[in-house]
Formats: sequence, C-alpha cells, structure tokens
Amino acid sequence: MKVDYHMHTLCSDGICEVETVVDMAVNCGILAMAVTDHDTLSGIGRARQRCLGRIRYVTGTEITCAEQLWGSLPTSQSIHLLGYGFDETDPVLCSLLSARKERTEAVYQELAEAVTASGYPIRIPAVPMSCGNVLQLRDVMAHVRAAYPAVSEEAAELVDSYAKALTEANITVEDGIAAIHHAGGKAVWAHPYNCYRHFQKQSLHAQEVSIMLKELALLGIDGIETEYPAFSDSEKSFLNGLAAEYGLFTTAGSDFHGSENRNHMGMETDQNSFLL
Repeated sequence: MKVDYHMHTLCSDGICEVETVVDMAVNCGILAMAVTDHDTLSGIGRARQRCLGRIRYVTGTEITCAEQLWGSLPTSQSIHLLGYGFDETDPVLCSLLSARKERTEAVYQELAEAVTASGYPIRIPAVPMSCGNVLQLRDVMAHVRAAYPAVSEEAAELVDSYAKALTEANITVEDGIAAIHHAGGKAVWAHPYNCYRHFQKQSLHAQEVSIMLKELALLGIDGIETEYPAFSDSEKSFLNGLAAEYGLFTTAGSDFHGSENRNHMGMETDQNSFLL
C-alpha cells in the first residue's frame, strides 16, 4: 500500500503548487496523502478540492517548534510536529499559527534594521527565498553578501545571532500538541532521528530519541513517523518498538519538497490504519 503523509508545496518550502503535488501523488499510485506545509494551513482547501474523488485526503500541517531542553540531554533541540485530521478553521490553532507568523516577521524586520544600522542597508521584501515561500537566515546572509561583497565578519555574525530570536518565535511543543488536539486532530513527531538546533539539522542516537519520546508522551503525543526515506531498517524497527511501548500509532511520509534530492514521493507500508 503506497501512502504519503508528509509533503510540502509552495505554500511553505516546497517548489510545486498544491495542485501539482496532488496530481503527482495520483500519478504515482498513492492511495492516501496529506499536504503538511510548515506553519501554515493555507493550502488545505486547495489540496482537499484537488483530491476529491481521486485520492484519500487527510488534513495536515507541520509545526516548527521552539528549541527546548529534553530530559538529560545537554543542549536544547527543536522538533517538528505533524498535525493530522484537524479542523483547519479552529480558532485556537489558527490564532497560534498567526501569532507565530507575526513574531517571525517582527524578528526579521528587527534583523534588517540592525544590519542596516551596521552599514549594510537591506529590506526584507527584497531578499530572495531559496526554499519556496519560507524565508531563512541563510537567505538574508546570501542577500547581504551579494549586495555587499566586502561585508564585514561582524555583520555576518550579527545575522547568525538572530537564530536564537527566531527559534524563540516558534510555537512550543506543548502549545502545538494542545492546539492540534483542540482542533480535533492528532499530533505526530516528524522524522524522530532528525531535530534542529539554530535551524541546523542534528542527528539523534536511539537513546536520545528514547529520552525525548518519554517527554513527548507525557505531553500527549499521539504518534511518530517511523517510515521515512532517510531511516535504516534497524532505525525503523526501533521506532516501531517505541511506538508499541507507548501505545502510539505510526505514520509514513517522504518529506517531498520537489527540489533536487527531495523529489521522492510515496512510501510503501502496511501501517497507518489510523489515517486511512
């Protein structure tokens, strides 16, 4: 059975329109799907309409959570939280995402003003985005270097320093799970072996995954993404064992973006009974 519950479009950091992603899924023989754009619900209506009568559709999103400390782990980490089967008009969830967007935009505006004050005038609307419609710090730095080839190291460090403010603008794991539940949905830990620190991908070991999942279970997590292209068979087996231990359901997703090295779509699985 081929499904895909983790895909991105131009509504966030993918490169394909919503309708194109749905058409590709249908052509790939996928039986059920979810578009899970980062920190937005804007493509849900379009995806549902395009899927109608063609493919099973599940409402989805992916929340980029704020960094936090986890148990005995020495450094704070940010996880991504997938939400499924929720009401996209729920006021609590919509308000949470809207506030997050406003905070993020305010941080980038503050960054632009600080970089301008340091002698390198920039405007955020003029910064080209490298990943769909999601602005990243690396985009700001690339823009500054392109506009000012002799930019000082101090200015570059200034840009990098805003990673802390940006992650603090994100939604906490606790609030994300609560909002998904309030909207009638289920919360899932995305790609558990991968998390982020200052927006740089971090690879976790099995013991670290166990420590973090123990806390997530206390916060009310409903499931974990076990079928993921980057995971080995042994890693998938370990995750499935943890899911059984905590009574969680499992999901499968390709994390399709449409870009080079992220253009695979569809996962073969006999799981995902909840979403189907």
